[in-house]
Amino acid sequence: MDTIDIINQEITNIQALWHRLNDKITPLQESGMRDIASQLQKVMQDMNLLEKSVAQTSEDDIQRRLAEASTRIHTRYAKTFQRLAKE
Repeated sequence: MDTIDIINQEITNIQALWHRLNDKITPLQESGMRDIASQLQKVMQDMNLLEKSVAQTSEDDIQRRLAEASTRIHTRYAKTFQRLAKE
């Protein structure tokens, strides 16, 4: 699998995750967990920015940005993901 195939697979994974997160936002807002819903919306914004940047960059730059974005998302929202997993 070459870099472009890997990147395309990552984009597909990001899109699938985006849809799963999007499906959880409204129920969380309705259940009074607005802080988690807000954090998920920020994750989705980060994912959208990542997807847009992928379309405009070289392979090496894409690999670097994917690694940075993944680390940033996991670091920034680790507690939110843990709380969501408990729900």
